[in-house]
Amino acid sequence: MVTRSSFGQRWLAVPLVLLMGSPSWAGFTIQDLGSPMPTGTSGAAAINAAGQSTGTATGPGVAAVAVIGSGPGSFQAVGAPGAVTSFGRAINLQGTIAGYEIDSSGIRHGFYAGAGQMTVLKPLEVGTLSGTYTVLGGINDSGTAVGTGDIPGGANRAFTIGPGGSPTIIAPLGTGTFDSASGINNKGMVVGTSETSPGGLQEAFITDPTGVATGLLDRNSAGNFRYNTYGTAIDDNSDVVGYGDVGSSEHAFFAPAQGGKLIDLGLPYYATSSMANAVNDDGDVVGEVLYGPNPPGQPSSRAFLWSASTGMVDLNSLLLPSDQASWTLVSATGINDLGQISGQGYFDGALQGFALTPIPGGSLFEPAVQGVPGPPTLILSALGLAIAAAGAGLRRGRTGGRAAA
Repeated sequence: MVTRSSFGQRWLAVPLVLLMGSPSWAGFTIQDLGSPMPTGTSGAAAINAAGQSTGTATGPGVAAVAVIGSGPGSFQAVGAPGAVTSFGRAINLQGTIAGYEIDSSGIRHGFYAGAGQMTVLKPLEVGTLSGTYTVLGGINDSGTAVGTGDIPGGANRAFTIGPGGSPTIIAPLGTGTFDSASGINNKGMVVGTSETSPGGLQEAFITDPTGVATGLLDRNSAGNFRYNTYGTAIDDNSDVVGYGDVGSSEHAFFAPAQGGKLIDLGLPYYATSSMANAVNDDGDVVGEVLYGPNPPGQPSSRAFLWSASTGMVDLNSLLLPSDQASWTLVSATGINDLGQISGQGYFDGALQGFALTPIPGGSLFEPAVQGVPGPPTLILSALGLAIAAAGAGLRRGRTGGRAAA
């Protein structure tokens, strides 16, 4: 495995940086969420307001299973009767998980899991006919979940479903056959992606509280994002994040609730794409930056943290020095309003889910150094890098927004 210093040079070789000093007691501590399997690996896909995380774990000769946990080594399997594999994708304040399982026939079924109970969804129905699969990718604190499923005839549609209720299909933006929903806030507003014509443009959308969808490209005639865009998450202020095509690469974006064009979070030097996975009510965004082909054993991505005032920061630089020696954070997947972050990284060479907790006394964006000021932080800036605006097996794909397929 490549050492942290050699990989970190990809973030340091930049034409323009903003230097910030670092006061004491800032940045993050990190917890290894572990795996319920001996010598297993894991990844965290989301974190709730209480600091509980969900995700997926696996081990040698063991299929992937959905997990939940809230402390070091705490990941425990969530039972999915009849499933060969299962994935936890979102978790609400009550600790209810939304995700999906895959049965022995390879069919995906969305599920809720919480309070010792699991509910597996039926396929979407239109009249007397039904589809074949469902996937859940988001859930709010009222227990309303969102996801994707197919309907008779083969089209894929985004939907919402409340506790004990039936799915409600979100009307597509156009005539396309593939829509997905990936997040929902506590106002009931949904974010996702809609194909505007068969085989045509993919457009990020946001719904109003009544479920009517609006495409985000309508706001972006003067911006960078004029082609495919994918919505991944929404906060309670109705800010939306996602990623989209900019030239030949994909860039993370932030769409502020007050309107205006999508803000391009940009790319660090040498990066090939960036993806925003989650946003909290302070407008802090987390995600990952991907690089081109790497030597064997070298991580191909780095986790980032972004805000409008600081721009994009390598999340690894915000760990305590002792943790930087052991960890390489490759993807950040969730962030709550306390600033706690979930994700996946290499811990002494093994891929594990993590939870970060801010150290009291400073900004999230300052290096974690105890007692004395630390070295300057390199913050990726707007000109050529970033506008101040799950790892292997868990990286979210385009089915269900950025939910794993």
